[in-house]
Amino acid sequence: MENIFGGNFGDKRIGTRLNKLVEKLTEARDSSINFISETASERRSFHRILQNSSVTESSLLGPITGQCVDFCKGKNIVIPQGTCESNLTSHSGRIKKNTGLGKTAKDDILGFMLHGALAIDFESGVALGFPDIQIWDRGQLRTTKKERDYAQQPIADKESNKWLKPVGNSETILKEAANITFVGDREPDIYNLYCCHRQANVDHVVRGRFDRKTANGSSTKGALAQTTVRHHHDLEILGDIRKNVQKRTAAMSLKWAGIEIELPGGHMDKALPKSIPMTVVETKETIGT
Repeated sequence: MENIFGGNFGDKRIGTRLNKLVEKLTEARDSSINFISETASERRSFHRILQNSSVTESSLLGPITGQCVDFCKGKNIVIPQGTCESNLTSHSGRIKKNTGLGKTAKDDILGFMLHGALAIDFESGVALGFPDIQIWDRGQLRTTKKERDYAQQPIADKESNKWLKPVGNSETILKEAANITFVGDREPDIYNLYCCHRQANVDHVVRGRFDRKTANGSSTKGALAQTTVRHHHDLEILGDIRKNVQKRTAAMSLKWAGIEIELPGGHMDKALPKSIPMTVVETKETIGT
């Protein structure tokens, strides 16, 4: 495994030991230092490394995101984004205060959140690394959305900004990529997201959450309703005994339309474009076989 941390800590021994720790965690698919350590001395050395003041969040993430620069040159890159959380509630009695842990998706869960953007080579399907990683928690004293007047907060102060940050960071890190396509589920269907990229070779594929108004007085659903089906294809559905889903072939229809969506009414950021062009796509099952 390549020594990605190298001499980023002023001491090559720290980078070498960190690289060894990451290598063992990756191979073992286990997050327990006790489990991956072959000897007691190795276990102690791993703990000492993680407690070293030179080993910070930024010093760990920098080399990881920096790896993408060379790997993505000249390639068509697909970047799916997603958020996960680490649940450390069962260890709450052994965790010291001010260690960077707090509330996560639920108030009774102690841990931290991680939002990752993974760069994948479109042609080969090979993962090339993470151009952006964000780690945070919601704080032990987090207030409610009503108390924070959430609707009036700028996007930069909202947790949903996690979807926008990778766009700006990836445009900088992957500026030599041929094309970048960000992929997200329903949560990143945010008007600000469609406005935030600056490069012509950056696209977004997002599962729609809102029926947005269009510049011609219609809506995204209205535009698709007036569009004829342009393509038919078969989709193989894998069976799942646990969910009582039978293996079958679904006949799918596909339609798309070029539209221009409007800035949502009441949106607090008036500096955004009043409208932006996009293509909406609808696929649905017509006949199940």
